[in-house]
Formats: sequence, C-alpha cells, structure tokens
Amino acid sequence: MKSIYDEYRPRNEREICELFEDLLFLKTEKFSPGLSSEKNDHKLSDKDIALLSKTGILNRIFRRWFQTTFGHENVSEYFNGETPRQELTRIKPGLGEGKEYLSVNLERIEGEWRVIPYYFSEELLKKEGGVFMSGFKNLEKAKKQDLVNPQFDIGFETFVYLLKEMEKFKKKNNKELSFNTDFAKYLGLFLELGISQIVLNCGIKFNKKEFNSTADNFYNCLTYYFSKQSYEKDNYLSSDEIIFAFWNILRENNKELPSFEKIINIDYKKKRIEKEPDFKKTVEIFYRLNKAFDAYVLFPIERYFGLAEIVWTDKVSFFDDLGITFNLLKNNLKVKADNIEKGVKYLNINDIAWDLKYIWFCPCHSFRMLGPAFQYFH
Repeated sequence: MKSIYDEYRPRNEREICELFEDLLFLKTEKFSPGLSSEKNDHKLSDKDIALLSKTGILNRIFRRWFQTTFGHENVSEYFNGETPRQELTRIKPGLGEGKEYLSVNLERIEGEWRVIPYYFSEELLKKEGGVFMSGFKNLEKAKKQDLVNPQFDIGFETFVYLLKEMEKFKKKNNKELSFNTDFAKYLGLFLELGISQIVLNCGIKFNKKEFNSTADNFYNCLTYYFSKQSYEKDNYLSSDEIIFAFWNILRENNKELPSFEKIINIDYKKKRIEKEPDFKKTVEIFYRLNKAFDAYVLFPIERYFGLAEIVWTDKVSFFDDLGITFNLLKNNLKVKADNIEKGVKYLNINDIAWDLKYIWFCPCHSFRMLGPAFQYFH
C-alpha cells in the first residue's frame, strides 16, 4: 500500500520551523486570507514576542510541538500519527540516531521577529564532543544570562552549575567518580541529580532515611526500565510504566495513597474529592510526579544532551498550554483568575501550573533514548 509520503516530500528544517513560526505568531492570513484582520487580540504583539524571547523558553514550546503526533502517517505500533521530528528524520536520519540536533531561536531580522532554525550536523557535534559538551564549552565563553547554543534554554546554566556542585560534593566525600569520558561522567551525575529532584519535587515531605530510600528505589527502577529498551528501530518505552512503578514506590512509605489504577480514574478522583477535600493532596502529588519526571529526567536527556526522542499524542493539551502561555505573555507573566481552568482550580499547584518555566513540562506517551545514552544502559 502506497504511503502519502511517496507523493509528498518531507519538509526540511527551515520549512518545519516556518510552520512552527506560523502557529506561534498565528499567521492565519497565509492560509485563509478571509480570516486576516488589522487587529487580532489573540496574536502576540512585538512586545509579547520580545518577552517570550527574554524568558528563554522558546525551545520548550518547540520541543512539544516538534514531537507531538500532528501528522497522519503511522510510523510506530506504540502510537498513531507522526511528529514533525519523525517527518524531518526521513531526510535527516542522523536526527533519529542522536547524532544530529535541532534548536530554534527568536531573532529580530529587518524589524520582524523570526523563528530561526539551528541545525547541528554529526560532523560538527563530533568535533565538539556532543550536544552537552558543546553547550558546556559555549557557556564558559558566554556573557551572563546569555542563551548558549545548541540548547538555547534558560535552565541550562543552572543545570550545569548543579552538576558541578554534585561533582564537588562527591569528591569532598571521597565518593568514587570513575568514568572514561566527560560525557559519561556528566550523564551519570545528571541521572543521580534528576532522581533526587523528582523526589524533592513530587509533593511529599520525607525524612532523610525515607528520602534516601525513595531516591535509591527510583534510581534502580529507572535504570531497569531504560535497560529494557530494545535494539529494534521501533523501540519506544512507555512513560506510564515508569510512573506506575514510581507511584508504587511512593506507596511503600505512604500507605494512604490509592492504587495507580484508581488515581488515573477520573470518576474515582471526582467522587473522592467531593467527599474528602483532603484527597486533593493525593492528586497534587500525582500531578507533580508526572511533571517532575519530564522536567528533571526526560527534558535534560533530550534537550541538554540531545539523546532522546519524546512522543506526545495529546494535541488538546498542547493547545491548552499554548493558550496559557499567550495569556501569561499578554499579562506580564501573570495569569488572570478568570482564565484559570476550572478542572485544576482546586489544586495547590500554582507554583508550577502558571509558571512559564514549567508549563511546557508534560507527561509524554512514549520515549526512547538515542546514541550514547542508549548504549549507557546496556
């Protein structure tokens, strides 16, 4: 059976980014001239776009869009639809192997804001020692608060700082740091750091013994699931499986937490919340756990190391988060109360639900590690 792509060539990185730019700037006139108007309150103004540029979160938005199944071609048995990244991979196979990397940046050219693609080839990244080491070197040369390539992300400087602090702590406490390469060293440090951050940010207060036990169990669980990734091409892992295992680990110290099956049951949650107001704390923990897994593990592997592919299938969630982002930019990063979704109004999650730095962290459907990161766990 013929694929539609036998007749239409895949878009290159410039065309992919132009499509993203059209969405971000709501250039509806390009596709439906009748919808064009002199004033559109939903569009980002020059001032809004300048603020977006200043926040340094453009690649977090692009990451979600780039890896959400907007296409119709079926490329995997694990999900329906194709992501823009998978479309680009057909003409840039190195991207699908973790050998190449794509970032975007907001730049003002001839008085107009543009989303500019930065494609890093296998040859260039080899010279630099990979995506992470390239950013690491550029960070040392950059001025304070600069967004360095290839990551172009507001959190990269803090991420590197925390890895350096962890390295100092281990050396100070005579903990062995035996790695063949700087890449292996920082990947190993990152994994420990990421697990600790998940435990710290999942919404549960632990004593020292409980914290260490939970972190150790999370670490063993995660490395086990990472090692399950097969060598076949269609080798995606399920995010739900890992969250399921994490949730069961949390229940070992918190017997009052319901089962994973119950916490993902919307009807069950509604009934419990209506009858037991304190149950909302459990929902908050689950929400924070999912966000933390993406923020502190999947995001750094994919954006800071360039060694993962993420797949989202929830398109509605993407547009909801885009709407919240527009709202925040137009109101100087403060959300109006009447725009808060009714579904999460009762939860104590304002610190991450309405913060642009965290909005774009989101539980994914599937993911897989690429290149050296894949080999690291086998």
